[in-house]
Amino acid sequence: MKLFYLLAAPLVTLSVARADDEPFYYTRTPVASEDWPACVKNLDGLLKEGLDPSTKYGALAKPVGDLAAGTNPTAQELRAECIKQAKTIPDTERRWRDSLGYVGTMRVLVKEMQDNHYDHTVATLMQEVRLCNAWIDVAIEVLGPDHELTLTDRKFGEWKGTAAAAKKELCGFAEDAANAEKAKQFGPYTKAGIKNDKLKILSDYDLSVEIGIPGGTFTLDPAALAKANPWFSESTGDDCASGKITHLHRYEFDKNQKLVKESTKDYCGAVPKGAYK
Repeated sequence: MKLFYLLAAPLVTLSVARADDEPFYYTRTPVASEDWPACVKNLDGLLKEGLDPSTKYGALAKPVGDLAAGTNPTAQELRAECIKQAKTIPDTERRWRDSLGYVGTMRVLVKEMQDNHYDHTVATLMQEVRLCNAWIDVAIEVLGPDHELTLTDRKFGEWKGTAAAAKKELCGFAEDAANAEKAKQFGPYTKAGIKNDKLKILSDYDLSVEIGIPGGTFTLDPAALAKANPWFSESTGDDCASGKITHLHRYEFDKNQKLVKESTKDYCGAVPKGAYK
């Protein structure tokens, strides 16, 4: 399988320009549902991505807790209100059960990665760990670190402990498992001398796609990739006279394997072998 674009563009993140959206925009439920824990989690995500806490939302179409319709709360004020309202919800309510139930699935998700890391990749588990931490951090702030939880999953049964313990024994357990699997998978590559941006490319794509090297061979062989410079990726575009346009992307590294130059050239149909240089 050939490698598609790797570093040509950054991953898309939520834009801070969305500050005029409703506070529950990123939940699956409308504002009327008042899903306060989700409000906190989603605002935390935006703040981590660079949203200024002083940024004002557009006029609220409906009251949000004690914030009246028509007011323009800042992100910080909105978060504080969602925290206050979340503290009024018993942890037995569905709004908490759904979010904390996800935390309880970590042992199952680790098992799925260990049993079949091609379908349930390390990168997937790390995304799940981030979500686990996001939810449990809200629970720790709202319910308290010593709040007792009982979480159940379909394979391992009940887990009981405090919110603080859940962060360590469930979210932390999954993160440790992901890091251990990643070290195991990438051992042959680091042993071959691959590092810095070369290693980051492999890590970002979980070794799931092959990389082009000079001469036109696509491979995941550690020794070949360690030696090769530049690397290549291909992706297909619109129709052309010979089939599909092929975008050939070239990645050039310095002696420390830092990415120093990128370029793209389009071909109608197959890329000639002479282009891989």
